[in-house]
Amino acid sequence: EFSTFKNETQPGWRWNRCALTSRQWGVIEQYRLGRIMWRRFADYNQMSGVIRSTFDRYTRQNTEMMSRRRRIIREDP
Repeated sequence: EFSTFKNETQPGWRWNRCALTSRQWGVIEQYRLGRIMWRRFADYNQMSGVIRSTFDRYTRQNTEMMSRRRRIIREDP
């Protein structure tokens, strides 16, 4: 029966696409979302159990201090 169908309808020909944007590249298979949409949901806590990773150099405290230092430097001259 499968030989009567077109190639695009067979299971081996299906593409892994984002469920929201139909984006073909950069899809995370576990969530069926593209990397851009996944990041947007992860940043705003709309996905349960997902935490954005932080590294020592770019923690929240360090970025706040860096931005304060930049403001002070800009205000001096």
